[in-house]
Amino acid sequence: METALATQQIPAQLVFKRYELKYLLDVKQRAKLDAVMRPHMAADAWGQSTISNVYFDTPSNVLIRRSIEGGPYKEKLRVRAYGDVAPDSPAYVEVKEKLDGVVYKRRIGSTASRALASLSSDGFPGEDQVSREIDYFVRRYRGIAPAFFVASDRCAYYAADDPDFRITLDTDIRWRDSRLALTDGTDGHPLLGQGQTLMEVKTAGAIPLWLVDFLTANSLYQVPFSKVGKAYLARERTRQAERVARLGDRRPRLHLVPGVPAHLAAGYQPVRHERKANYA
Repeated sequence: METALATQQIPAQLVFKRYELKYLLDVKQRAKLDAVMRPHMAADAWGQSTISNVYFDTPSNVLIRRSIEGGPYKEKLRVRAYGDVAPDSPAYVEVKEKLDGVVYKRRIGSTASRALASLSSDGFPGEDQVSREIDYFVRRYRGIAPAFFVASDRCAYYAADDPDFRITLDTDIRWRDSRLALTDGTDGHPLLGQGQTLMEVKTAGAIPLWLVDFLTANSLYQVPFSKVGKAYLARERTRQAERVARLGDRRPRLHLVPGVPAHLAAGYQPVRHERKANYA
């Protein structure tokens, strides 16, 4: 009997535990990095490609708001595909969690159309451990549905002497909150400044000395950068500007809440942080 999933189509790693460190590079820093890492890194199987993601959330965006608040525990559910996406193109359903700085990611292979359809139903099919974790996620957050589309142009590399050490370079990160399907093109509103690159260093252990030297020489420091979180804040800023333009001087005054952007403070209710129980 055919299931909604087709894991055999994507022979790739399905479970990850690692640190993910993010840095914003300008044009000159990106050129220096390309030269410095050439002897140490090789392009992975995807090479240079467009990454398309559909992020799921509740009607009140509880998952994204929790991520923005910066608590010790964050979790996301998304569907990801690479390159030009057709309904039968390979795709991943992914659960991504971050606890005390460590990123845990489980994913399962499917196709673009099947993945979205499976997550739109009541529960998630499959008897393996990853499928049951996704099913738990969907049932836990009732009403979860596609919320944002985020795409980027990515170059991905791995270390020649350590395949688990990876660097990804994202440019032209863009988002939209309509046409929430992987097959509806990759256009959207920009999130990065002109010429910026988001570098993500992904490692289960130490950072190699050559990269430490590069970061130090170029005064590069880690930055918090959730793509879907940035997309959410950009949308809220637009909505706030539209409300101000419509209400003029009659606009409501915002009360500042510590740790919460002013444009989100009105009617703000903190999200309760809780860790997911082990699901077996």
